[in-house]
Amino acid sequence: MTSGYLSIVNKSNENIEILSIDCSPIRAEIHETTINAKGLMKMTKPNSVVLESQSSTIFVPGGKHIMFWGLNEFDSKYLPCSFSFVDGDSINFNFLVQTRG
Repeated sequence: MTSGYLSIVNKSNENIEILSIDCSPIRAEIHETTINAKGLMKMTKPNSVVLESQSSTIFVPGGKHIMFWGLNEFDSKYLPCSFSFVDGDSINFNFLVQTRG
């Protein structure tokens, strides 16, 4: 299991709601790390991620991020993925795959 990070910019005048990510054949999910009132960190899978109009968000360690399972045997420089939106649209993009170290 490993994680991925990215920046997203919404240049439209509408809010965008991301429902899921698909990086087949690699399993991928959107996750978010939160800290409760007692200071304990918890990682959850949100139902969706809303990006307000004319705004941006950055997926970072300790915040929103993408979790991947099965990258150990993946041998390509780029992992093609797509976000699915609540309105039925999707957008394709690539993650740069780097070794740990």
